[in-house]
Amino acid sequence: MKKIISMLLSVVMVCCFCLNLTAKAIMFNPSFDIKSASALLLNLDTKEVLYQKNADTQYMPGTLVQIMEAIVVLDTCSNLNMHITVDPTLYTNIETEYPEDIRYADIKDGDTFTVEELLYAIMLTSSCEAATMLAHQFGNGSIPNFIAMMNDKAAELGCTQTNFTNVTGIYDIKQKTTANDMALIMEYAMSIGKFESIATSSAFTPYSPNHERHEEGWTWAHSNLMVQETSEFYMEGAKGIKTANLTRQGRNIIVEASRDGNNFLVILLAAPFNDEEENLQFYH
Repeated sequence: MKKIISMLLSVVMVCCFCLNLTAKAIMFNPSFDIKSASALLLNLDTKEVLYQKNADTQYMPGTLVQIMEAIVVLDTCSNLNMHITVDPTLYTNIETEYPEDIRYADIKDGDTFTVEELLYAIMLTSSCEAATMLAHQFGNGSIPNFIAMMNDKAAELGCTQTNFTNVTGIYDIKQKTTANDMALIMEYAMSIGKFESIATSSAFTPYSPNHERHEEGWTWAHSNLMVQETSEFYMEGAKGIKTANLTRQGRNIIVEASRDGNNFLVILLAAPFNDEEENLQFYH
């Protein structure tokens, strides 16, 4: 195998090494260099940490922040079938030095979605349109109020190194978290009905009443290529959950994997985009 492997293939390697382990306590010592600045491998069945690297060091979450957004929405919303009509004034003037970090889902002015559909949009595509619409709706008309709700929830879950400042995942050195805090957030998220089924879906087709304005077969595919059967990176047993890219920091990913009755979670933060020769890579 090539010395330089993609981030996605590295996650596959981690999972393959671990998925055949029994539930007894055991540590995983990778035989390859993990280039992510921070990493954590968790046995979801026993809650044991099998591997960690700089798991208490703070990094920007990027669109991983939308995991906490989904938590707050699911905790707050009593009717996931409630409809929200898109208002583009909430997301068309997002100020950032790095506009390429913003993700769109081809949502248009006047489109109407259920809350559940918008949750699919943020978890699968990191949609800034859906993220701002949900935050505005469940922050009682105030996105800053919703962000305060996210920070309150993080504190309630025991996250001591996490601070949220936006819901789109754009660059902000004040928005930060750690692999250990993300593990706490993920443990709670996966205990909520609907979260895991949404976050681990390989694709979703929205049913907006304005669907005819979009291309035929309009579908939101999960950004994690390991769950796409047509991808060269496809891995049976891999599930969602969230990817994130930040120009100034690198790639983040959280992925669940299951096999032989065992369940694991991999958290990787700040993997570099390029190798020593400035060639684009998908490092672990």
